[in-house]
Amino acid sequence: MATIQEIADDIKSKKSLSDIDDSFLKARILENIEKYKLDLTEDFKKLKKKNRYGEFFKEIRKILRKVYGVYREIPEPRLESTYKELNKKLGKFNSVLDIGCGKSPLEYIEIFGKDKTYYLCDISKDSVEEINNYMKQNKIKGKTFIFNAYDNHKENLPKADIIFIFRVLESLEEIKKGSSERLFKNLNSKLILVSFSKIALSKNEEIKKKGRSWFRRMLSKNNYTFEDFDIENEIFFLIKPK
Repeated sequence: MATIQEIADDIKSKKSLSDIDDSFLKARILENIEKYKLDLTEDFKKLKKKNRYGEFFKEIRKILRKVYGVYREIPEPRLESTYKELNKKLGKFNSVLDIGCGKSPLEYIEIFGKDKTYYLCDISKDSVEEINNYMKQNKIKGKTFIFNAYDNHKENLPKADIIFIFRVLESLEEIKKGSSERLFKNLNSKLILVSFSKIALSKNEEIKKKGRSWFRRMLSKNNYTFEDFDIENEIFFLIKPK
Protein backbone atom coordinates (compact mmCIF):
# COMPACT_ATOMS: atom_id res chain seq x y z
CA MET A 1 0.00 0.00 0.00
CA ALA A 2 1.33 3.43 -0.98
CA THR A 3 1.48 6.10 1.72
CA ILE A 4 1.24 9.88 1.53
CA GLN A 5 4.67 10.03 3.15
CA GLU A 6 6.22 7.93 0.36
CA ILE A 7 4.72 10.24 -2.25
CA ALA A 8 5.89 13.33 -0.33
CA ASP A 9 9.42 11.94 -0.05
CA ASP A 10 9.45 11.22 -3.77
CA ILE A 11 8.39 14.78 -4.63
CA LYS A 12 10.88 16.26 -2.14
CA SER A 13 13.77 14.31 -3.63
CA LYS A 14 14.72 17.45 -5.58
CA LYS A 15 17.24 19.38 -3.45
CA SER A 16 15.54 22.76 -3.93
CA LEU A 17 12.33 21.33 -2.42
CA SER A 18 13.86 19.18 0.31
CA ASP A 19 13.21 21.62 3.16
CA ILE A 20 9.57 22.38 2.37
CA ASP A 21 7.08 21.92 5.19
CA ASP A 22 5.60 18.39 5.13
CA SER A 23 2.11 19.52 6.12
CA PHE A 24 1.92 21.96 3.21
CA LEU A 25 3.13 19.37 0.70
CA LYS A 26 0.82 16.64 1.98
CA ALA A 27 -2.17 18.97 1.74
CA ARG A 28 -1.38 19.60 -1.94
CA ILE A 29 -0.99 15.85 -2.50
CA LEU A 30 -4.36 15.08 -0.91
CA GLU A 31 -6.03 17.78 -3.02
CA ASN A 32 -4.88 16.08 -6.23
CA ILE A 33 -5.11 12.33 -5.53
CA GLU A 34 -8.71 12.03 -6.66
CA LYS A 35 -8.15 14.27 -9.69
CA TYR A 36 -5.45 11.91 -10.98
CA LYS A 37 -7.24 8.76 -9.77
CA LEU A 38 -4.32 7.45 -7.75
CA ASP A 39 -5.04 4.11 -6.07
CA LEU A 40 -3.20 4.14 -2.75
CA THR A 41 -4.00 0.48 -2.17
CA GLU A 42 -1.31 -0.29 -4.75
CA ASP A 43 2.30 -0.80 -3.77
CA PHE A 44 4.15 2.52 -4.18
CA LYS A 45 6.72 1.10 -6.60
CA LYS A 46 3.93 -0.11 -8.89
CA LEU A 47 1.95 3.11 -8.53
CA LYS A 48 5.01 5.16 -9.44
CA LYS A 49 5.23 3.40 -12.83
CA LYS A 50 1.72 4.46 -13.85
CA ASN A 51 1.33 7.28 -16.38
CA ARG A 52 -1.21 9.03 -14.17
CA TYR A 53 1.32 9.14 -11.33
CA GLY A 54 3.82 10.80 -13.65
CA GLU A 55 1.22 13.43 -14.56
CA PHE A 56 0.33 13.91 -10.89
CA PHE A 57 4.01 14.22 -9.96
CA LYS A 58 4.58 16.94 -12.56
CA GLU A 59 1.50 18.84 -11.40
CA ILE A 60 2.58 18.87 -7.75
CA ARG A 61 6.12 19.93 -8.69
CA LYS A 62 4.61 22.70 -10.84
CA ILE A 63 2.56 23.95 -7.89
CA LEU A 64 5.60 23.90 -5.62
CA ARG A 65 7.76 25.76 -8.12
CA LYS A 66 5.17 28.53 -8.33
CA VAL A 67 4.35 28.72 -4.66
CA TYR A 68 7.64 27.89 -3.04
CA GLY A 69 10.40 28.39 -5.53
CA VAL A 70 9.68 31.04 -8.12
CA TYR A 71 9.45 34.05 -5.85
CA ARG A 72 12.64 33.02 -4.07
CA GLU A 73 14.64 33.44 -7.27
CA ILE A 74 14.80 37.21 -6.76
CA PRO A 75 18.42 38.12 -5.98
CA GLU A 76 19.27 38.50 -2.30
CA PRO A 77 20.23 40.24 -0.17
CA ARG A 78 18.37 43.53 -0.23
CA LEU A 79 20.55 46.60 -0.03
CA GLU A 80 21.23 47.94 3.44
CA SER A 81 19.93 51.30 2.18
CA THR A 82 16.53 49.66 1.47
CA TYR A 83 16.11 48.63 5.09
CA LYS A 84 17.29 52.02 6.33
CA GLU A 85 14.69 53.73 4.16
CA LEU A 86 12.00 51.36 5.43
CA ASN A 87 13.09 52.03 9.00
CA LYS A 88 12.50 55.76 8.50
CA LYS A 89 9.03 55.18 7.07
CA LEU A 90 7.98 52.79 9.84
CA GLY A 91 8.79 55.09 12.73
CA LYS A 92 8.94 53.66 16.26
CA PHE A 93 7.95 50.05 16.87
CA ASN A 94 8.85 47.43 19.44
CA SER A 95 7.81 44.15 17.84
CA VAL A 96 7.65 42.51 14.40
CA LEU A 97 5.82 39.50 12.98
CA ASP A 98 7.38 38.46 9.66
CA ILE A 99 5.24 36.00 7.67
CA GLY A 100 7.27 34.09 5.08
CA CYS A 101 10.45 35.67 6.35
CA GLY A 102 12.97 33.60 4.39
CA LYS A 103 16.41 34.70 5.55
CA SER A 104 15.65 38.42 5.43
CA PRO A 105 15.81 38.81 9.25
CA LEU A 106 19.53 38.05 9.05
CA GLU A 107 19.79 41.28 7.06
CA TYR A 108 17.38 43.61 8.83
CA ILE A 109 17.62 42.84 12.56
CA GLU A 110 20.90 44.74 12.81
CA ILE A 111 19.26 47.77 11.17
CA PHE A 112 15.87 47.73 12.90
CA GLY A 113 17.47 46.97 16.26
CA LYS A 114 18.39 43.95 18.37
CA ASP A 115 16.41 45.37 21.27
CA LYS A 116 13.08 44.65 19.54
CA THR A 117 11.01 41.45 19.71
CA TYR A 118 10.85 39.39 16.51
CA TYR A 119 8.34 36.67 15.64
CA LEU A 120 9.69 35.04 12.48
CA CYS A 121 8.02 32.31 10.48
CA ASP A 122 8.44 30.58 7.15
CA ILE A 123 7.50 27.39 5.33
CA SER A 124 11.20 26.48 4.95
CA LYS A 125 12.63 24.46 7.83
CA ASP A 126 16.19 25.39 6.85
CA SER A 127 15.47 29.13 6.97
CA VAL A 128 13.72 28.89 10.32
CA GLU A 129 16.55 26.84 11.82
CA GLU A 130 19.25 29.26 10.61
CA ILE A 131 17.36 32.29 11.94
CA ASN A 132 16.69 30.54 15.25
CA ASN A 133 20.41 29.91 15.72
CA TYR A 134 21.16 33.55 14.92
CA MET A 135 18.60 34.75 17.48
CA LYS A 136 20.01 32.49 20.18
CA GLN A 137 23.60 33.57 19.48
CA ASN A 138 22.64 37.26 19.56
CA LYS A 139 20.12 36.95 22.41
CA ILE A 140 17.29 38.37 20.32
CA LYS A 141 13.85 38.33 21.96
CA GLY A 142 10.99 36.52 20.20
CA LYS A 143 10.58 33.16 18.52
CA THR A 144 10.82 31.36 15.18
CA PHE A 145 8.32 28.83 13.89
CA ILE A 146 7.17 26.97 10.78
CA PHE A 147 4.06 28.55 9.32
CA ASN A 148 2.02 27.56 6.28
CA ALA A 149 0.13 30.75 5.42
CA TYR A 150 -2.26 29.00 3.05
CA ASP A 151 -3.54 26.08 5.13
CA ASN A 152 -3.00 27.53 8.62
CA HIS A 153 -4.30 31.06 8.06
CA LYS A 154 -6.69 30.74 11.03
CA GLU A 155 -3.95 30.01 13.55
CA ASN A 156 -3.49 32.49 16.36
CA LEU A 157 -0.40 34.41 15.31
CA PRO A 158 1.62 36.50 17.79
CA LYS A 159 0.44 40.08 18.11
CA ALA A 160 3.04 42.63 16.98
CA ASP A 161 3.31 46.35 16.31
CA ILE A 162 4.01 45.69 12.65
CA ILE A 163 3.66 42.73 10.31
CA PHE A 164 6.00 42.13 7.36
CA ILE A 165 4.76 40.13 4.37
CA PHE A 166 7.54 40.41 1.81
CA ARG A 167 7.01 38.82 -1.64
CA VAL A 168 4.64 36.16 -0.30
CA LEU A 169 1.10 37.04 -1.36
CA GLU A 170 1.50 36.20 -5.03
CA SER A 171 2.54 32.72 -4.03
CA LEU A 172 -0.69 32.33 -2.04
CA GLU A 173 -2.74 33.60 -4.96
CA GLU A 174 -1.08 30.98 -7.20
CA ILE A 175 -2.76 28.30 -5.10
CA LYS A 176 -6.14 29.99 -4.91
CA LYS A 177 -7.31 33.50 -5.67
CA GLY A 178 -8.55 35.29 -2.56
CA SER A 179 -6.00 33.61 -0.26
CA SER A 180 -4.41 36.95 0.63
CA GLU A 181 -7.72 38.42 1.78
CA ARG A 182 -8.37 35.31 3.85
CA LEU A 183 -4.99 35.70 5.58
CA PHE A 184 -5.45 39.43 6.19
CA LYS A 185 -8.66 38.80 8.12
CA ASN A 186 -6.65 37.01 10.78
CA LEU A 187 -3.92 39.64 11.24
CA ASN A 188 -3.75 41.85 14.31
CA SER A 189 -1.36 44.78 14.06
CA LYS A 190 -1.09 48.56 13.91
CA LEU A 191 0.71 48.42 10.57
CA ILE A 192 1.24 45.84 7.81
CA LEU A 193 4.11 46.21 5.36
CA VAL A 194 3.66 44.17 2.17
CA SER A 195 6.03 43.97 -0.77
CA PHE A 196 5.91 42.63 -4.32
CA SER A 197 8.67 42.21 -6.85
CA LYS A 198 8.63 44.82 -9.61
CA ILE A 199 9.50 42.07 -12.06
CA ALA A 200 6.87 39.61 -13.26
CA LEU A 201 9.09 36.55 -13.23
CA SER A 202 6.90 34.55 -15.57
CA LYS A 203 7.25 37.20 -18.28
CA ASN A 204 10.42 38.99 -17.14
CA GLU A 205 8.60 42.32 -17.49
CA GLU A 206 8.72 45.23 -15.09
CA ILE A 207 5.49 45.93 -13.25
CA LYS A 208 4.65 49.58 -12.77
CA LYS A 209 4.06 51.07 -9.33
CA LYS A 210 0.34 51.26 -10.00
CA GLY A 211 0.19 47.55 -10.75
CA ARG A 212 -1.15 44.80 -8.46
CA SER A 213 -4.70 45.97 -9.12
CA TRP A 214 -6.13 42.82 -7.50
CA PHE A 215 -4.36 43.70 -4.25
CA ARG A 216 -5.47 47.33 -4.37
CA ARG A 217 -9.07 46.20 -4.87
CA MET A 218 -8.79 43.91 -1.84
CA LEU A 219 -7.49 46.76 0.32
CA SER A 220 -10.25 49.13 -0.83
CA LYS A 221 -12.93 46.48 -0.33
CA ASN A 222 -11.86 46.01 3.28
CA ASN A 223 -11.44 49.75 3.99
CA TYR A 224 -7.69 49.63 4.56
CA THR A 225 -5.76 52.87 4.10
CA PHE A 226 -2.31 52.55 2.56
CA GLU A 227 0.71 54.28 1.11
CA ASP A 228 2.62 52.68 -1.76
CA PHE A 229 6.20 53.36 -2.78
CA ASP A 230 9.08 51.83 -4.72
CA ILE A 231 12.50 50.93 -3.38
CA GLU A 232 14.95 49.26 -5.74
CA ASN A 233 13.23 46.22 -7.31
CA GLU A 234 10.21 46.11 -4.99
CA ILE A 235 6.83 47.79 -4.62
CA PHE A 236 5.88 48.31 -0.96
CA PHE A 237 2.47 48.89 0.58
CA LEU A 238 2.38 50.38 4.09
CA ILE A 239 -1.11 49.49 5.30
CA LYS A 240 -3.15 50.66 8.27
CA PRO A 241 -5.93 48.25 9.22
CA LYS A 242 -9.36 49.78 9.77
